[in-house]
Amino acid sequence: IIIPDSVVSIGRQAFNNCTDLQTVTLGKGINEIGYKCFSGCRIAKVEIPNTQMWFDIKFSYYGTGYDWNMSTSCNPLQYGADLYVNGIPLSELVISNTDKIQPYLFYNCKSLKTVIINGNVSEIGDYAFFGCSNLQEVKLKKNVSKIGEKVFWNCAKLKDIYIYNSDCDIRNAYETISGSATIHSYDNSSAQMYAGNYNRNFALIENMPVILGDADGDGDLNITDATCIQRHLAEIPVYEYIEEASDTDGDGQVSIIDVTMIQRYLAQLPCPEGIGKEIK
Repeated sequence: IIIPDSVVSIGRQAFNNCTDLQTVTLGKGINEIGYKCFSGCRIAKVEIPNTQMWFDIKFSYYGTGYDWNMSTSCNPLQYGADLYVNGIPLSELVISNTDKIQPYLFYNCKSLKTVIINGNVSEIGDYAFFGCSNLQEVKLKKNVSKIGEKVFWNCAKLKDIYIYNSDCDIRNAYETISGSATIHSYDNSSAQMYAGNYNRNFALIENMPVILGDADGDGDLNITDATCIQRHLAEIPVYEYIEEASDTDGDGQVSIIDVTMIQRYLAQLPCPEGIGKEIK
């Protein structure tokens, strides 16, 4: 099925029990997918034009507390499909330009291997990454303050999850984070408490000073930090990204101007005071 850009909504049960349906291509105009739209469909591949439109879609879930298939049947990923963005399998996902990740959003997404959540994201909804069978590494930056029910459960290959918010509200249940993962966080953090409660491997993250302009957190301010911010703004995966260090002009947001400020600092041109120094 190829849904053209002109279509904005797919109604209830539109493709219900289309058992041979294998590939779904969604146009950039889609903003709503109805209840049980893809129920009974064993879809292997979902194609979208960009990741932002995926976050903006309103999925008409029946609600939590019901049969999983019923709850996820409007999401074409539900049976373990690969998600393609502009023709490329989505294996590395950087999320920043949204406040909350919807429940079930990447449920059973088979293509994902790395997830980095930073920027304005404060909450990860229930089951958001449940069943991502190839997911190996997750990094949740300081703004992430809540992890919902079974968010990283049934992710058999998950090796490492980094939780940089010491007070993150992690759903207090054995099934929130897959047992295969080593949980990385700070001493006396909620993540350490979760790991202790459920007998999970835990590794301490060292408290390194944050240097203004050192966007990749390697302790050295150089041109790679400017590139790191550019990649972040373009939603291209980066291994490490520190929001606090990236706002070099102190205006409360990260933009291309912050890249320019780093370049000016490296060229020894006038720039905001404090760049290159530890943030108190």
